[in-house]
Amino acid sequence: MSRPNLLLAVLLVALIALDLLTLPGQGPARVIGPLLPGLDTAAAAELELRADGTAPLVLRRDGEDWVLPATLGYAARTTLAEDLLTRLASLSTLDLVTEDAARHREYGVDQGTLVTVRDAEGQVLAELLQGDLTPDGRATYGRAPSEDRTYRLPLFAPVRLDPAWWLDARLLTFEPGLVRRVELVSGERALVLERDLARVGVWRTPAGDPAAGASVDSLLEALRSTFLDEVLEDRPLETSTWSVTLELADGSQRGLRVAASPAGGPAAAGVDASVLGGTYRVLLGAPGWRRLQAASAARSSEQPAALPAQSGHVRSCCGERARTARAHRGGLGGRRGVRRVNSLVPLRPLPRAALGRARMRRCSGPLPFLPHPSADTPSWTVVGGASWSGSEGSFSIAPTRRPSGVCALPLSGSRRT
Repeated sequence: MSRPNLLLAVLLVALIALDLLTLPGQGPARVIGPLLPGLDTAAAAELELRADGTAPLVLRRDGEDWVLPATLGYAARTTLAEDLLTRLASLSTLDLVTEDAARHREYGVDQGTLVTVRDAEGQVLAELLQGDLTPDGRATYGRAPSEDRTYRLPLFAPVRLDPAWWLDARLLTFEPGLVRRVELVSGERALVLERDLARVGVWRTPAGDPAAGASVDSLLEALRSTFLDEVLEDRPLETSTWSVTLELADGSQRGLRVAASPAGGPAAAGVDASVLGGTYRVLLGAPGWRRLQAASAARSSEQPAALPAQSGHVRSCCGERARTARAHRGGLGGRRGVRRVNSLVPLRPLPRAALGRARMRRCSGPLPFLPHPSADTPSWTVVGGASWSGSEGSFSIAPTRRPSGVCALPLSGSRRT
């Protein structure tokens, strides 16, 4: 080894030795683990949320659900309570921010929001003091009240203390497609409709008269989007002036009863209501009540919609109610085949073989349509020759030209039964 290299090696060893001698004493390595090790989510029976200057908000487990004692034990949003417990259990000591108690005010953990979890006997399972949001808004700061260490809590949003946030304000929960029967009572008037399982979107009265399903769907959607404003007392209404009862496919029932004013108009603050089989009287806000009134008025005043006959003509497609949908490609050689015309019945295309080289245009006269076993068969208006043969029969359409543009088409055929 040359003399310069030897001197550099000696100097390097001396620097390493000096660095080792000047290092501060190192304690044991920091252990990364749960921030709240004593939290057992399965044993949690009560959540208490408290902040300085506000009354504590308590959520209590009731079987598989959660309730709010402050609102007479009315149901809370169970998913929110379970989600809070899961997020508390997932917190770890990975992102240590400071161990200095003098910096608690800097991170908002000198006071903050105190979250306490207790078991059924009232014993504290875990406590968390939540502070401010981080500058990037994607986390908050927090610590255990018994410790000075402050941690960054990733994706842990500020806990809300508003009781209305935790209240399960939706009055009725159901799937509209599972509703089989609707009974609507308004004052002295009553209306019963049953879903026609053989036809999509068709409802019938008990006498078998058909009724369009659009307004029924509007009523069902209005019921699903009806929320309470306030829990009034823990007993249901004794009498009601308006009610709706839904029977589902499994035989269960959902319903709502309202004690409206004699004139039928909503009060300034709303109306009293109770759900079917419920044990509470609640306040239904005026906007929600007006939506229900509008939907039920349209439903109860609607005349049954007559379905087209097995053969003949439907009403004219033209006029203020006429609309023509965009053209669909069809026929041979990729030519434009047909144009859907919106009359009084829902429409869908005929088999492709029936189109041929037929063309389609708007018409100002009656619309002939193909016979079909189903009374609510969609119809097409065709200009140009076409024929079709299938399991239900054979049909042929001969083109007709009229100077006025009226497309009344001779229709002939037979249907197998």
